[in-house]
Amino acid sequence: MRMTPQRARGESGVADHEANEGAFHRDLFRAVFEKAPIGVFTSRPDGKNLDVNPALAEMLGYDSPQEVLANLAGLATRLLHDSGERPEDVKIIRQAPDLIVFSYKYTRPDGSSFIAFLHVCTITEPFSGTPYILGLVEDVTDMRNLQDKLAESEQRHRSLFEKAPVGIYQSTPDGTYLSVNPEFARLHGFSSPQELIDEVEDSSVQLYASPQRRRELLATLERHDEAVNFEALARRKDGSTFWSMRNVRLIRDAQGRPERIKGFVTDINERKQLESVREDVESIIRHDLKSPVVAMLAGLKMLSWRPLMDEDMDLVNELMGTAERMLHMLELSNVMHRIEQECYTLEPEPVDVTALLHEVSESMLASFPDRSISLEKPPADQTPCLIMVEPLLARTIVENLMKNALEATPDLGEVTITVSVSEDDVCIVAFHNPLPVPKVMRGRFFDKYATAGKSSGTGLGTYSAKLCTEAMGGCIRMTTSEEDGTTVTVQLPLA
Repeated sequence: MRMTPQRARGESGVADHEANEGAFHRDLFRAVFEKAPIGVFTSRPDGKNLDVNPALAEMLGYDSPQEVLANLAGLATRLLHDSGERPEDVKIIRQAPDLIVFSYKYTRPDGSSFIAFLHVCTITEPFSGTPYILGLVEDVTDMRNLQDKLAESEQRHRSLFEKAPVGIYQSTPDGTYLSVNPEFARLHGFSSPQELIDEVEDSSVQLYASPQRRRELLATLERHDEAVNFEALARRKDGSTFWSMRNVRLIRDAQGRPERIKGFVTDINERKQLESVREDVESIIRHDLKSPVVAMLAGLKMLSWRPLMDEDMDLVNELMGTAERMLHMLELSNVMHRIEQECYTLEPEPVDVTALLHEVSESMLASFPDRSISLEKPPADQTPCLIMVEPLLARTIVENLMKNALEATPDLGEVTITVSVSEDDVCIVAFHNPLPVPKVMRGRFFDKYATAGKSSGTGLGTYSAKLCTEAMGGCIRMTTSEEDGTTVTVQLPLA
């Protein structure tokens, strides 16, 4: 019997412990409730508010939870009704064992609005059996706006992809197509993108006239991660071919391994046909005009041997000079053609590059009297800079680059030409003018027929300079910027 008081004290201790633990959990819930970064409220199903946390008050546009409770009677019902939900949804919430999520738009007192996810569930008070609604309110306005913008961007991208006037594709490095747009399918003779994706198993054979050309494209991508203005003879589904130009980029994974290829393809068949016609015309000019010019020059020489009045002799001499220039141009055109066909035999000899630059600049400045040329050459006590070149090709390089530099220089401006010798016995000639190359021209500066901003330009100057330089074992490059202007540098072997 004496054990009873002890037992009673033990039961009292347990009760105190349980009371303390209950108080701790209430305090813990209150701390979470007050500091939670999302809106939290509790309410009875009849809509009477019990409590609102500060985050929800701020979200709803009020300064404090008390202001919310004073202005919004029946918060849970109000939120549900503002979201367009049916009144019986409160009943659904009461019966639901888990959280139910609603999405709604709520308007604040100042007229602004926000979109929120309302997470609600019913919790029953264990002693009285009274149900309570616990609500969590999450402002998702920024997320929804971002989703809408992403959806709009995706739609715009899809529209551009579908309606683009150029072929667009993505493929794996082994040639499996991941996606193509309608124009890419049309260019290759397929009725739809899906038909092309389903039927093309080996693009190097099915979409290229020469599989080697695709291997060259892959080699370029492996070295530079991109291929710009890459020309290839493409194949259609029916076996016919067309000339295409590709601008392609290689995408690598996090480890740097090739992952996929993204490319743009345009049909340049018409341009190639025009180039072919142009080359045919040039061939006719090279072969059919030379004989009449030679005959005209011979006749003028015979005429110059006769006694003529001074003004008549001046006219004959001028015509002879014109005929000689025409003959020189025809001969140069023939040389360029043979170099292009890789059937030209070089006959190099030592040429004093400084003397050549002086000679060409004197004649060139007669056509550009409002500009000047500054020639920076090695010191006079050094041996003349002799290069081992073919004189005709060397003169062609100097004339074309000097003329281009003068044309790109404003009135009263100066072209600077620098001659130097590198440590590995290479002669370096640099032509500099103060203006930058137009951006549209920078990627095709040395391409044949490429020109911009010159009404009388043929697009052959820099192309001819590059052709002649490389034919003699040299190299040529161009650098340009808004700040430093343009410099074309030619490297040729010393004699």
